[in-house]
Amino acid sequence: RQMCIRDRDVDLRRHLNLEVRDILKEFGISAILVTHDQEEAMTVASRVAVMNAGVIKQIATPDAIYELPNSSYVADFIGEVNLINGKVDTHTKTSCKIAWAGGTINAQSSKDLAKGAEVRFAVRPEKVAVSTDKPDAANTIQGKVLDIAYLGNISTYHVEVASGQIIKAQLANARRLSRRSFTWDDTVWLSWTDTAGLVLTE
Repeated sequence: RQMCIRDRDVDLRRHLNLEVRDILKEFGISAILVTHDQEEAMTVASRVAVMNAGVIKQIATPDAIYELPNSSYVADFIGEVNLINGKVDTHTKTSCKIAWAGGTINAQSSKDLAKGAEVRFAVRPEKVAVSTDKPDAANTIQGKVLDIAYLGNISTYHVEVASGQIIKAQLANARRLSRRSFTWDDTVWLSWTDTAGLVLTE
């Protein structure tokens, strides 16, 4: 029989991260922390630099790095993300339509994008809703639940859509599991707003 024992060192490390941040702020000390732990970087730092092969890809505040990554690499490096390859179909000064294997994505973007340009649409799992009925939303797509990762406070649903791509959606576990509306192998609808994701050109 296997047993899982919670490591108290994890809690201690998280507590110390907050203590270090507060001490640096109180005394006005600038410090550089080099770490491969994304949670540690996002917790301690007021500004984060993401590097790849010795090259800085982006420097910004933790929230900007997460919400406004400047490339697919940064988006994928910090947290979980769905990256969808497509081509620009139509574009205005503030919005665009992206054609991909699963249909069309409606997105907000102020970038100067040429028709037919190859792009990647990045949307975080927590910004993707899951429902049993088709919702009235800017973007909807149907798929089948392949897997569910239960993490206590949240669950991550891995949904395969008609194109074969797996899209992840995260929902808060506000209700008990026995009252969950859908489970493995169920057909569900995924949806997100036109402002939920980013159109990336690199």
